[in-house]
Amino acid sequence: MTLLIGNAQSIFCATQYLVMDSAITAELTKGNTFGPPMGFFLANGTHNSLVVFKDTSTIFTFEPASRFISPATVYKYEEPKSQFSWTILEDTLSIGGIRCQKATTEFGGRKWVAWFAPSIPINEGPYKFNGLPGLIFRVNDTQQYWNFDLASATTVNKSVEIHFQNKTPQPIKDKETFLSKKKYSRDNRFQLMKLQGGYRFKDPAYSMKKYEEDAKKDNNWIELYNGK
Repeated sequence: MTLLIGNAQSIFCATQYLVMDSAITAELTKGNTFGPPMGFFLANGTHNSLVVFKDTSTIFTFEPASRFISPATVYKYEEPKSQFSWTILEDTLSIGGIRCQKATTEFGGRKWVAWFAPSIPINEGPYKFNGLPGLIFRVNDTQQYWNFDLASATTVNKSVEIHFQNKTPQPIKDKETFLSKKKYSRDNRFQLMKLQGGYRFKDPAYSMKKYEEDAKKDNNWIELYNGK
């Protein structure tokens, strides 16, 4: 994953998604609507198409509700950056030779522990995390299901644009509405694929059972959702 931080904005997404998005845009500019060669797709493709963009006050999340419907609709919803309420503790830890301080918060139905660097006064972090008086070097939920660790940092002197692989994001009411769509897509994969057409199932009963089993395993999203 990559976190790009500018003067008043940041982008968080999969590194491969950035590479693929840039390549698709470059090919479209040349008039090639088929995109990069298949070998490039195989080497750089990723199922992780989440993009989190933050400005001074708002978090914009771009994400498809389904990975198996093509072309997938990319949804966009907004949240306030101020939703994070941090408790800053006295504990310190050296990460990569940088003194970091501990902070805790609750978010997305989980309890989180973060380590931020007061010596780097950037109130940013991975995913949607922000609002601490220093760059977040590490953040994880207390059950250790989700972990983000800063692996390296470098200066990039160029602007970055994301074109969502030639898709136009569709605004959606809020996060709850998006998660409801994501849950519906997960729980009804077989039916949705049949409705879309273009799919042939050699053994429909087996496919339906497998998708139902996959749905039961896909129950540990970073932000928990218990709605309908």
